[in-house]
Amino acid sequence: MKNSQRGFAVQLLIIIFILIIAGILVYLNKDKMLGTSASQFSRNESSVCVIEENRGDSVPTDIALAVALNHVNKNNTPFNWVSVGYYPIYGSSNELNYYAFVFRKAEFSKFTTSDSLEQNASKYSDATQDERDKKYQFSDVASVLTGSAYGDSLIMRHFKGIPEFVGKKIEIKKYVENKYPDKTIGNVISDSPMGKMYFEIVNKSNNRATGEIIGLDFAVTSKSELESYQTEINNRKNRKYMSFDQKECESYKQALLEREKDLKNQWSK
Repeated sequence: MKNSQRGFAVQLLIIIFILIIAGILVYLNKDKMLGTSASQFSRNESSVCVIEENRGDSVPTDIALAVALNHVNKNNTPFNWVSVGYYPIYGSSNELNYYAFVFRKAEFSKFTTSDSLEQNASKYSDATQDERDKKYQFSDVASVLTGSAYGDSLIMRHFKGIPEFVGKKIEIKKYVENKYPDKTIGNVISDSPMGKMYFEIVNKSNNRATGEIIGLDFAVTSKSELESYQTEINNRKNRKYMSFDQKECESYKQALLEREKDLKNQWSK
């Protein structure tokens, strides 16, 4: 009888031991599985947020001009303003980025074309305030930078006088042609209306871009360098989006859609 009881006790201890070991293994495996699932969930959550900002269709030049003219008249009363001309501004990836419109007071007839303003500006440096006034025509000319797509802001910048790149255009053109006799300048290049402005350097023979650009400080650099910098800016934005969880992602997407809708409505008015 005692042997039977002793055997039963041993069996019971073995069963308890096995259950304890099994419990420990289940607990450890559960932690591991939960850790893996959480990690995968985190990665999946961060990877689903892909946000594409849509600039939309291009804005016809006459519509952008109407927007700019309305703005300059509204913000420079009591004068009436008329268009002198405009400059398309291209991004480093060759897309039309925005427009720069130049206006003059209706009664100001000394310079009535973009060419005449460029020629006048080339006669002056900007060493003194008097020379700057004559060069940029602050009293009688105003400039407005508008978007070029329905997803862009209508008004990006507005200031008195001609844009700086217009004031330096002929000077930079002469510099390039003197240094490189077979080359001249082409399109205006800028990735931001608040950023640096450049002129594309092109071959005179076929008007094709050389891949180099020259800044308003006369420094020559490669266009690819400017494009790489812009690509990195976009990559940083995308990495920020990837960190959003699902709720943040959907909220941000909805905000962008509302903004694009609002801007399109503003342009249509």
